[in-house]
Amino acid sequence: MTDTIPGYTKGTPAVTPAPTSMAELAELCDVLLWTEDDSAALQRAREVLADQVEEILDLWYGYVGSKAPLVATFAGPGGDPDPHYLAAVRARFGRWILDTCSPPYDQAWLDYAHEIGRRHARAAKGRTDGVESPSAVVPIRYLVALIFPITST
Repeated sequence: MTDTIPGYTKGTPAVTPAPTSMAELAELCDVLLWTEDDSAALQRAREVLADQVEEILDLWYGYVGSKAPLVATFAGPGGDPDPHYLAAVRARFGRWILDTCSPPYDQAWLDYAHEIGRRHARAAKGRTDGVESPSAVVPIRYLVALIFPITST
């Protein structure tokens, strides 16, 4: 995976600054009982996952593709999944796996996490890839529901 992924803008001026401060991120980490040991474990996970990203994406895309409400969020104007959109998001999703496991969790990381959130909401859904999707948002209920299937696989 390279940093030449279309639409991957972490660390660039194209990213909208996060409204969440680093102090608020620290508070959230405290509530989560997050420690330096957790950050170190994620960094070790990156080393393990780095050569398995495509297999992970195959598994996740198979799962998402088997759930009508989830695959509908990748629809183009006609209502069918847009293959260009799916491919573009896949490349960034693979990079997200590695970024999630890559400290430092600094302002650039926080800003890009916010950008990913924007891309799931009306603020930017489909805009990165020029897709006018009938699904203006990825409903939060599905994002929350995906936590277990995504992290358990």
